[in-house]
Amino acid sequence: MPGPLAPLRFRPGLPASLLLLLGLPLFVWLGLWQLDRAEQRSARQSLLEQQATAPAQPLASLQEPFEARQRVRLDGRFDADHSFILDNRSRDGQVGAELLQPFFDIPSGRWVLLNRGWQAWPDRHLPLPMDTPRERLRLTAWVAHPQAQPFRLPPPSSGEWPLRLQHIEMEAVWALLERDGVGYELRLEAGPAAYRVDWPGSAMTVGRHLGYAFQWFALAAAVLGLWLYVGLRPAGSEPPRPPPRPASEPRTPG
Repeated sequence: MPGPLAPLRFRPGLPASLLLLLGLPLFVWLGLWQLDRAEQRSARQSLLEQQATAPAQPLASLQEPFEARQRVRLDGRFDADHSFILDNRSRDGQVGAELLQPFFDIPSGRWVLLNRGWQAWPDRHLPLPMDTPRERLRLTAWVAHPQAQPFRLPPPSSGEWPLRLQHIEMEAVWALLERDGVGYELRLEAGPAAYRVDWPGSAMTVGRHLGYAFQWFALAAAVLGLWLYVGLRPAGSEPPRPPPRPASEPRTPG
């Protein structure tokens, strides 16, 4: 028969206790923060879906600030002489660019910067293909709020159009064109004058936030488990202490 189990003593030691005191609150806080971000992301996604399915409103009836994904109805003409190319945009592994052009909405008398969508552009030695309608158009677009650090536009020299950029900053666009325009990029929906308009969504989804929260909580549980494992040990399992060294006897003079 196996012998009786030795009694346990709880002595986690200083290093494990410091790891618990520092790591456990931090990892739990990070997990709760990610859960809060997931809740905010879910609420925002629901709002965006409502905006995307709401009826489009004429630009003349809207006042800034605009809501993200708000649908806008436009009636006017493009300015084909001033185009902006958002470079290094990819779809399905293909390199390409997005084409943005000023559009004058006649009923409101206001300019907007209209993103006509994405095109493949594999050879940068050739100009980006663009066909700008000259006639009056009725279009539907939606408001895109900026998600990246804008790029400050340099003043163009003669013959520099279209401008190739990485990001758009609206104040600089209208200052460059010397016009008073709407302070948001508008993205075309499928229809006349639109290229490929299946805009990619945000990389940070609700599921990703929840996954990060699970990782932080798992680290908190691991720190707690390590502290318990290190601390629980059988009584008498400590290594024996070495006997004290005897004091050396004083040497007598010969």
